[in-house]
Amino acid sequence: MSGYDAYGRPIQDDPVCMASPAHTVDPGAFPAQPAFPAQRVVYTVAVFGPDPSNTNCPNCQVQVTTAVQVKDSIAAYALGTFIALAGCFCGCCLIPCHMEVFKIYEHKCPRCNAYLGKYSRSPF
Repeated sequence: MSGYDAYGRPIQDDPVCMASPAHTVDPGAFPAQPAFPAQRVVYTVAVFGPDPSNTNCPNCQVQVTTAVQVKDSIAAYALGTFIALAGCFCGCCLIPCHMEVFKIYEHKCPRCNAYLGKYSRSPF
């Protein structure tokens, strides 16, 4: 191949690259690969509730009883802020943070701390 590159320099043929075709492969150069059956991975979908559940952790591949961490949802904070802005400063704004409908239950693997899922009673 001859010609000029983008900077105006002449392109010269490389004798090393031209010595052997790039796409020829000796079939005897690589040993035959043994055929293994394909592994089938089956995941079960766990339905979580507010209590710890027995499930298989997809991260560490062990059957575990989940560790549950309870958090307040963003809806609880939004409703509490609305109540406070409406003029109820005497603790009424904290009521949504104590209602079960605004709780989120996060399930994690106790062994590897992987997130497994969550449960919430809130429709929002």
